[in-house]
Amino acid sequence: MKVGIYVHHHGAGHLRRARSIAAELRARGAEVTLLGSRGDVDIALPRDDDGPPADLVGTTADGQLHWVPLRHEGLRERMAAVAAWVAQEDPAVMVVDVSVEVTAFVRLLGVPVVVVAQPGLRDDPAHELGCRLAEAIIAPWPSSVCPAPHLRRWEDKVAHVGGISALRPGPPVPREPLAVLLGGGDGWPDPALPEMVTSAVPDLRWQVVGGSSWVSDLGPLLQRACVVVSHAGQNAVADLAALEVPAVVVPQPRPFDEQDWMGLALAQGRYCVTVGAALAAHPEEVDWSHVVHAAQDFPTRWTDWGTDGAAERAAEVIMRVGRG
Repeated sequence: MKVGIYVHHHGAGHLRRARSIAAELRARGAEVTLLGSRGDVDIALPRDDDGPPADLVGTTADGQLHWVPLRHEGLRERMAAVAAWVAQEDPAVMVVDVSVEVTAFVRLLGVPVVVVAQPGLRDDPAHELGCRLAEAIIAPWPSSVCPAPHLRRWEDKVAHVGGISALRPGPPVPREPLAVLLGGGDGWPDPALPEMVTSAVPDLRWQVVGGSSWVSDLGPLLQRACVVVSHAGQNAVADLAALEVPAVVVPQPRPFDEQDWMGLALAQGRYCVTVGAALAAHPEEVDWSHVVHAAQDFPTRWTDWGTDGAAERAAEVIMRVGRG
C-alpha cells in the first residue's frame, strides 16, 4: 500500500509527528512518502507564501479557504507537484497534516484523505469543508478531553488516538533540580518571559529551549528535569506526557485560539498545572514561583494522555482507510 503524508511547513511539530506515524506505517508494510516545504521530506514542495505581502492577494477566496493567493507561481507549482506525485504513484490514501486546500485538491484527484485534527474552535467554512471531505479524522489527544469543540459534529469520523510523541522514556533516572523553559521553534512571543520565569525561581537550574536555543534530543533533558514550563502546543504536550514530566503549561497566541483550548482541556482534566489564557497574556502578573513549585508537587495524570501506542493507533486508522 502506498501512502502519502502532506506535512505543513509552519513549525517543526507536524514533521515530527509525520515521521512517527510513517515509521508505524512502514512497519505494517506501507510505502510512505512525505511531501512538504520544510525539513527532510521525500518530495520538496515549492512555497506558496513567499513574495512581497502586497502581492499576496485573494488568499482566502472570500473566506472559503485559508491560503490560495491569486496568480502565485509557487502555489501553482506546489499543487502541480502534488498532482504529479498522485498520478505517478496512485496512493491508496493521503494523510494531511494539515491543509484544507491539499485535502480538497487530493480528494478531487480521487484519493481518500485522512486529516490530522488541530486544537481550537475551527468552525469556519474552510475547516468544515476539510472535515466533510475526510474519510477519517485523527485526533491526537484522548477522548476524555475536547480541545477542538467543532469536531463534536464529526464524531463518526474521529479517532482519538492519544498524544503522538517521538520521545520514548529511557531507563529511570532521578529528577534533578533542573527546570526547562520550553518554547516552540520560534521561541516565546514575549521575549521578556524567559527572564520573568527564571529570575522568579532562582533555586532551580534553568535551561531555556526554543527558537535559536533548540536541543536536537529533548528526551534526556526532560527526563532529568524536575519541572518544565512549556507552551501549549500539542506536540510539546505529547512530549511532556510521554515522559510524565511535572509541568506548567502556558498557552501562547495562535490561530483559532488553539493553545487556549488545549490549556483549558489540560486544566479541566487536571493533567498538569496550567496558566489560564487570560493570565498568560499578561505574564508579568503571574506568580511564577508559586506555579512552578506547585507543579513539582502536582499529581499529574499524564499516563491518561494516551501517548503509549498513539502512533500505532493512527497508523491503523490510515491503513483501514487505505484498504477501503
